[in-house]
Order: sequence, then C-alpha cells, then structure tokens
Amino acid sequence: MKKIICASVVVVLMLLFFIFYFSHLNTDYSKSVRAFHHELYKNIDSSLGPDTMPVSGRTHESSFKTHLPIVILDMNGKQPPDIYKTLGSEQARTYANQNQTNPWIDMHITVIDNRNHSNMLTDEPTFVNDGLIKLRGNSSRAFKKHQYGIKFFADKDKKQELEYPFLGMNADENWILSNSILDSSQIRNYVALTIGGVIVPYTSDVRFCEVFTKEEGKYIYQGLYLAVEPIKRGKDHVNIAKYKKNDLNPSYIICRDRKNYTQTTLSTWASENNICYGWFTFKYPKERDLTDRFVSQVERDLSHIEHILYSDNLQEFLTYSQFIDVPSFVDYFIVNEFFMNYDAGDNSTYYYKDYARKLTMGPLWDYDNCWDNYKLAAGDAEYIVFKERPWFERLVRDPHFVQKLDKRYKQLRKTILSQEYLDSYIDDTVAFLGNAVLRDRSRWSAVYQKEHMLATVKEGRGYIINRNRDTYQDEIIRLKDMAFTHGKWLDNYMVPFLSEYEDTRIAQKTQTYYSIALVIFVICFITLLYIITLKMKES
Repeated sequence: MKKIICASVVVVLMLLFFIFYFSHLNTDYSKSVRAFHHELYKNIDSSLGPDTMPVSGRTHESSFKTHLPIVILDMNGKQPPDIYKTLGSEQARTYANQNQTNPWIDMHITVIDNRNHSNMLTDEPTFVNDGLIKLRGNSSRAFKKHQYGIKFFADKDKKQELEYPFLGMNADENWILSNSILDSSQIRNYVALTIGGVIVPYTSDVRFCEVFTKEEGKYIYQGLYLAVEPIKRGKDHVNIAKYKKNDLNPSYIICRDRKNYTQTTLSTWASENNICYGWFTFKYPKERDLTDRFVSQVERDLSHIEHILYSDNLQEFLTYSQFIDVPSFVDYFIVNEFFMNYDAGDNSTYYYKDYARKLTMGPLWDYDNCWDNYKLAAGDAEYIVFKERPWFERLVRDPHFVQKLDKRYKQLRKTILSQEYLDSYIDDTVAFLGNAVLRDRSRWSAVYQKEHMLATVKEGRGYIINRNRDTYQDEIIRLKDMAFTHGKWLDNYMVPFLSEYEDTRIAQKTQTYYSIALVIFVICFITLLYIITLKMKES
C-alpha cells in the first residue's frame, strides 16, 4: 500500500515539474544582466564643461570638457550620400540612382573615454580607427542632426573588419550613433531600450556619448548621442545558431517594415493579399548568403503562420502556439503598449527563429516616438493601440492570450514597470546627463523650440494636450505624466478593453474543455480512492 502511494506521489510531482519546466523554457533561456550607463558611473561630475554651445557647433578644442565619452568623426570634408528615395503612399524604399547603391564613405574616428570620466578634445585618444560611415534612418536621414552607422577595420585597406568593445559594450565591428532630434527629452530611446531590454532578450545595449565632426581642422559639436549595438546574430547579440545553406530548418532574423526594393523582400500570404501591414526582409543571414531554396522555405513557414492566425476555422486558429513563442509575443505587446511605441508592430519590428525553437518576437528597436512623441498624431493615454497591429489583432481574440498579457503585465508593474521605479530611473538618467543635455539643447535650439505641428490637440474625452514645452524640465514632466496616465489606465482597463475583441467561441470551447477535464479528474480520483480502499481491505 505504501509503495502505491509513494509511486503516485512521485508521478504527480514529476508531472508538475515537467509542466513548470516547459512552461518557462521559452522565456527564461536567454535572460542576462544588463548594464545601465547611468548606474555604471553614479558618482561622476555631470556638471563638467559648458552648459551652452553655439548654434553653429564650432568649438575651440581647449574649451570643451565632458564627463561622457567623446566621439570625433573626420570624413575628409564629405558627408555620406543619401542614396535612397521613398515611393508612394506605401513609403516603399528604393534607390534614388541605381548606379549609386553604396551608402558608405571613408572616415577616421577618434574616441576619448578616460577612466576618470573627465574628457577633453586635447586628451590622448583611447581608440582611433580608419573605418566607414553611412547615414541611418528613414525620414530622419533628412534631419540636420544626422544619425550614423559606423564600421571598424583592422587594416587601412578595409579588407578585415575589427571587432572592438565600443564604449565598453560587447565587441563588434558595426555600431550605430543615434539619438533622433525628434525627441527633445533625449532619453526616450535610452529608457525604453534599457528597461525593455530586461524584459525582451537580446535587445541592444546602449551608451551615451557626445559627438563632434572635424571639418577643415575645426571641431563642430553635433550633440548628445546614443551609441547602440546593432541587431545581428552572435553570442553577445541574438544568440541563434549559424545559418547553413543546407540546413533543413535554418536560423534567421527578419524585420517587418515598409516595402524595400533594395533588399530581398519576402512574399508571404498576408503581404501579397494585403491581409495585414508590412513586408519582411532578412536581417540575418546577409544578402550574399541567401539562396532561392532558403527564401522560399522561410516564405512558406511565415505564410503558414499567417494562414493559422487569420483563419476563421477555430480548430486551425488555436494551433498558433505550436508555431510561435507565445511568451515573447506577450512581452513584446506589453513593452510597446506600455511605452506607447506605436511604430512598432508595423515598422522596425524584429522576429528571429532558431532551428530548435519557434518563431520569437524581438529584439526591441526605435523608441524616439514613444510616450506621445509622434509628430503626426497625438497619443491617447486611454486606449490600446497594439491590439490593432499585425498578428496581434488576431491573438487578442484568444482569451488565453489576454489572460497571459494580464498576468505578465501585473508582474512587471510590481517591479521594473512600476511608476515608482520608472520615475526614479528617469530622474537618475537626467541627473547623469547633466550639462550634456543643455549643450545639445542649445546647439539645436532652433529645432527644439519650434512649435509642435500638433501643439494643441483636443481629445475626444474633452481634455487638451499641449505638446509645446518651454524648458527641458517641462518636457520630462510631460513624458512622466503620459507614462503615469497610460500605465494607470492599463492597470484598470486593459483586460476589459481587450475582452471586447475576444472570440466568444474560444471562451465557450475552453469552458467545455475545462468541464470535461474536471469530470475526468473526478472519475480518476474516485477510481484511485476505490483501488486504495480495496487494497486496504485485502491487507
């Protein structure tokens, strides 16, 4: 009798263990500790250097000092060419001139990043390199404060790339110098990518720096920038298996965005039939490694997922969890909805596939428009936009998916997405940047002080949003207010709001399954008790 009871207990415990293990397998395998720039150097003097810069940016080399790393770009008096143009209402990208398809030009880069966190233009460089540079961004390519992609090389002939731990991040040959002038808070990308990166694996690491260009021997201050790791495959990046042309189930990274005639664009069922927005292109592997067989296979796999998600056949729709990593979709939804990053889901939206795993969402990217900073439309704190994004518009039909959203959101709101933590994080970041913010703001004052094209927007609920802010402190308050208001509304109304989009057939079917499972459990329990009773009588 004791043996039967012990065996039963062991079996139940093993079942519980396997349920727990496999339910967490998709979300915990790649979490890592992230470094926050403002916390790495808490005790530095952020008041170093001037608090204003001339609008021309011209700087005398002996007069500038900063606590942040200095990056100097010398492009021999040139600027990288803007080789792209945009087509039609779909905003498709193509080449402006088919004979000019190389965006890179030569550049010499100098980095000054002293251990005592006091940096001057006259200091000895900590890193120099003869590399390449190009313009980055979509509409932001036209801004006066440019965003750049840079590449390092181990030789002057630029035949061998150099992996270097730029500003203390993981070694790589490709880097991005970002910080859109659209964001007058100058911290939206930093806050979202660092906090969101704790939640969504493989999100790029970032560091602040101040950038100069060297033109005819003169230093021109370009402003406060965010150095960003690129999204790519690798041990310290998106850690998936290497692509091999002959693999039957190869690994890849893809991006949903506007149609792009300069890259291999995937033809999937939903894209071709205008079922949902966006087109997929490959981030990994590189264009030169693509084969027709591989491209066709990925197109079939994605089309299969789209057929399932947009199917009106309930049995088929409910199989979606067999093909996508649901926890990653849950986290992606929560982070982007919480930060009100409504370009995500449509554009700059990444997915990756490892041969051993399901299609996974992430990493995160591009948050300069978050928290009501999109110039062409005002953000509504009392609404959920992400339920309208491709694929998610179907996932929210499933009450199980909404339940997962609710559970995960409540967990995160107690920790890293709590308002208390967020306010403190923003305040600490602003304090860390110190005079660097003021320097950037004065350099580009004509842009930051320009009246917002949607300065005053009357919302349907009666209140008025004034998006103009006279001071930097006012902009930070505006950012915090939007984060607080939207977060508070999600706390109270996310589940009721999303429940309106659920498919009642799924809920009814789920209730039927639960009822059947309960009946089976009761029968098994009574049977077990009956067997135990018989054994006790025999003994």
